[in-house]
Amino acid sequence: MNKKNKIIGSVIIAVIFCVFTAVGIIKANKSENYEDIFVDNSSGANSNKESTAVNSSSTNNSSTNSKFVKVEIKGEVQKPGVYNMSFGSRLEDLILKAGGLTDKADRDKLPSLARKLRDEECIIIADKTTPAASIPTVSVTGTTSPVGSDLININTADENELEKIPGVGPVMAQRIIDYRNKNGDFQAIEDMKNISGVGEKTFEKMKDKITVN
Repeated sequence: MNKKNKIIGSVIIAVIFCVFTAVGIIKANKSENYEDIFVDNSSGANSNKESTAVNSSSTNNSSTNSKFVKVEIKGEVQKPGVYNMSFGSRLEDLILKAGGLTDKADRDKLPSLARKLRDEECIIIADKTTPAASIPTVSVTGTTSPVGSDLININTADENELEKIPGVGPVMAQRIIDYRNKNGDFQAIEDMKNISGVGEKTFEKMKDKITVN
């Protein structure tokens, strides 16, 4: 009986040992699996954060760039140079930022102080000794127009100024203003043909009197 009891006891101990060993292995595997899941999630979270940061940075840069225009001003101003101006700024704002006009500046040859500034344009302020035939030009991305000439800027002119254009009356002037409000600035004087009532003959009459700069 003692021998049988010893055998039974040994078997029971062996079974218990196997059970505990198996439980330990299962727990170890579960712990490894949980650790793998945690690392993967952490990595994914970091990746998402980095992606979000990049997108946010890109959005901020785009938003910042769209709020400014870079404009050069030369000639009879106190501080000629290139200036970053807020989008929608007027020529008056640029002249003030450049320290104002010099005593030599010919105010009669100035373009409209109310005109909106455009990115990459160069404005030259003439002096009193500059002959009318050699008045400097305003240049906007490769296009030029005389400063101080009688050209009417169809992007900035009010109703009264627009009516000075050949072939434009009160009704047509309002159509031009409505077009600007809906579509933004005219990109070229030929865009006037998009206005109802402006055909080839009417455009021929006005083309030498208007500008978009």
